[in-house]
Amino acid sequence: METTLLFFDDHALAVRDNVIRGVGRPTLIPESVWRDDERLNTAWGYPSVFFHKPDGVWRMAYQASVVRGVRGWPFCKLVAESEDGLQWRPRDTTREVKVARRRFAHQVADGVSEWSGLYVDERAEPEERYRRLAVREVWASPDGVRWKHVADWRPDVVDMSAFPFYNEVFGRAFIIGRQSQGDRRMCLFQTDDWRKFTDPILLLHADAEDEPLTDTYGMPVFPYEGWYIGFLWLYHGAAQFEGSSPYKYTGGKVDCQLAYSLNGMNCQRAQRAPFIPNGGPGSPDAGCVYPSAVVMKPDEMWIYASACTWEHGFTPKGAGCILAYRLRKDGFVYLESRSGLGRLATKPLYWRGGELRLNVQGQGGRAVALSNYLVNGVRVQINEPRGKPIPGYTFAECRPFAADSLAWKPTWKSGRTLDALKGKAIQVAVELYNARLYALRGDFQFLSPQQWRDFTDKGEAPRPRPGF
Repeated sequence: METTLLFFDDHALAVRDNVIRGVGRPTLIPESVWRDDERLNTAWGYPSVFFHKPDGVWRMAYQASVVRGVRGWPFCKLVAESEDGLQWRPRDTTREVKVARRRFAHQVADGVSEWSGLYVDERAEPEERYRRLAVREVWASPDGVRWKHVADWRPDVVDMSAFPFYNEVFGRAFIIGRQSQGDRRMCLFQTDDWRKFTDPILLLHADAEDEPLTDTYGMPVFPYEGWYIGFLWLYHGAAQFEGSSPYKYTGGKVDCQLAYSLNGMNCQRAQRAPFIPNGGPGSPDAGCVYPSAVVMKPDEMWIYASACTWEHGFTPKGAGCILAYRLRKDGFVYLESRSGLGRLATKPLYWRGGELRLNVQGQGGRAVALSNYLVNGVRVQINEPRGKPIPGYTFAECRPFAADSLAWKPTWKSGRTLDALKGKAIQVAVELYNARLYALRGDFQFLSPQQWRDFTDKGEAPRPRPGF
């Protein structure tokens, strides 16, 4: 079973010398910026995007508010379609969906309350394959166009957002949402059948490392190769002024940081630098940005968001839009040599076989090592667990690499392969010079001290430890 090592922290490392950690930065896809009907504002659109194979189209479920002055209300539940997942058109549902209080041709459901996170339930009956959460209701659909209210997931009316995902570690659906009206702290709800739901557990809130007056605002979470990645929205609230709400509603920008977890329940923050920052004046995301969905491509990720040019609480005509960002595969965080040569090495790991692949980004040109000192590119060395190089797998014998690759396989002049070390405990060491490392992949498992002792003394191969 393949393991993907991402570098959110140093837990898996035994050596890190002259190597800094950076946060990836998704780039806006200009052609994705889309504004709906001029009477609607998608500043809080919370788009969910999926490819509907039977119809051969990309489909987006989202919401928009009816523009009234500098604020919008009520919210309309809507659907749009696209051939490429980037350029959208409203889908006319007037002949296939009955909406009693229809205002727009692409509405898909009654109700004026907000809705947000989409859940694709592969275990459900076809008629409930897609689920989307409203303020208190669960909506279900076979196609993202025809929706019905199937359950209530909490008794109180609570402002959004709420985002579901399936947790493989616990074998049930999790929902990240708010506990009560106006309380923006992130809480965890759980369900086995989408009819009964647990009481909320406090999960995450702003702390002393955040800027003054910051609130958490929402956190979509999605599984990613053994990890659970959270896009944590942070509301940098403006100070109260005379006559304004004491609960930080009027003014203040919203941006996005990263959170991560190995079990989908115990979340930690990555570095506090923004993952998706606000754009500059004139940018569609200058005031607020709310990333809410992802689509995986072979070599990159598309991140869909709603955004607004104005700060929080104001959504005038033309201020909101839906857009998408592009992120390289594994591009959440990276390790990079600082100035000169950087080195890192893992803790002991059990190698089950096959070859190692690295997601690396060099400067291009020729990889160079002078007098066995790397001066451009990346090299890999395989050590015994205590750090002693294994003959045939040394840095000096590794063919250096200086280009950009999502899956570079290191090779050694000795002709030896990592598969030859199948069933052994090893350490992977990496040299970087003017290069970035995003991920390591291979069929391995990290060894806890007790597992290493049991393997060394008794020859016991480690058992998988989901969530660790």
